[in-house]
Amino acid sequence: MKQRPKRNMVRAAMIGAGLFSAVFMSMGDAAFAYRERPRDIPKGKVVVKLPKGHRTVWVGRDRFYFHGGAFYRRGPSGYVVVGPPVGAVVLNIPVGHRAVVISGITYYVYAGVYYRRVQSGYVVVEPPAETVIVQEVSPVRPSVEKGGGRVSVSVTLLNARSGPGMGFPVIHKVHEGDKLSVYGYAPDWLYVKLPTGEFGWVMLRYTSPEEPPASG
Repeated sequence: MKQRPKRNMVRAAMIGAGLFSAVFMSMGDAAFAYRERPRDIPKGKVVVKLPKGHRTVWVGRDRFYFHGGAFYRRGPSGYVVVGPPVGAVVLNIPVGHRAVVISGITYYVYAGVYYRRVQSGYVVVEPPAETVIVQEVSPVRPSVEKGGGRVSVSVTLLNARSGPGMGFPVIHKVHEGDKLSVYGYAPDWLYVKLPTGEFGWVMLRYTSPEEPPASG
């Protein structure tokens, strides 16, 4: 009798998780009015040192620094967070960005900044109209802070795409036995770190989970 409340709590948690999964999966192909709400990246903030792992980005002769979705410029007393420079190309967008299709064009959105996929990464572009009818692709959902385990490729050659769907362009090809770290997921797809250091989407069915090493 004493364990019944605990069982009820577990049962309720399982039901809640199931409902959340169903809602998340149903959002994948839904069309609706979309308006990106910027995350809190405080423009004008000054830091003495740039964050570890930042990248240098050039737009013409102007030099910027990119990290965690924020752009910095050198100031008189440090580095200042500035607005996104249109035309800046970054290698990767932070985990948690959205892929949206607007008027047949795929955009990647993070912290209110719109990007388009290019050969060398992602380029900052002018945002489209604030409220438009779009198709939203299931967002990247990080499993844990440092990724969600590893998988190995189980077919001879596997396409890695820029989004979780066959309609997205192929950005890289991985080979059988390649080990990929998982950073997020959508129904039937995994968001992984590729051998090149880029991030992309691969089909879940063509991967196998890597067993963690035995302890002791």
